[in-house]
Amino acid sequence: MTNHMSRAKAATIDVRIGETPVGKGVFVTRPYAAGEEILVFTGEEIDFETSLAKGERECDAFQIGPNRYLDLDIPGVFINHSCDPNTGIRDDIRLVALRDLRPGEEIRYDYSTTMDEDHWEMECRCGSPKCRGVIRDFKWLPKELKLELMSRKIVPRFLIDAELEGGRLTMRHVLAADACGRLGRSVTPRTQNPRAAELRV
Repeated sequence: MTNHMSRAKAATIDVRIGETPVGKGVFVTRPYAAGEEILVFTGEEIDFETSLAKGERECDAFQIGPNRYLDLDIPGVFINHSCDPNTGIRDDIRLVALRDLRPGEEIRYDYSTTMDEDHWEMECRCGSPKCRGVIRDFKWLPKELKLELMSRKIVPRFLIDAELEGGRLTMRHVLAADACGRLGRSVTPRTQNPRAAELRV
């Protein structure tokens, strides 16, 4: 299988591993601006069956495509989930800041933005007011949240394709989310957004 270590050189990794209420976590050691790359996930590329063979450590496998996973290296393997993340994943393996980050701040991304396997679930203890209670596949998220995450450019193409193929979203949804992302505007339900008629999602 492929090893993605060479792609890690794209970023200088200014993070440290520390303790959190849910175990080990990863913290930035310098300020990061919104949109700035923090690190690139690395690890041996494996398939779904190989990830299952890891037993209790199957959660270390990070999905990057249909039946494609990275067996994550340190520090990526210690990055925790949040239902209100301050980082997100672009281009399958690049972790970027979703807002300005202060030195010492723990970084978390939304695990559901990497999952489409109908297998793994976990009780969520992120502590966010937006906590969904359970970490599940992207397909099970509310449509409005899917569009919001897509507008922030943190949903990989393989998940968008799965949504289209499963009939859960249409190309009009995808284009509307993309337009909102380019305009720097959030996708919100029509009842809350006075300009939502323009989106027709």
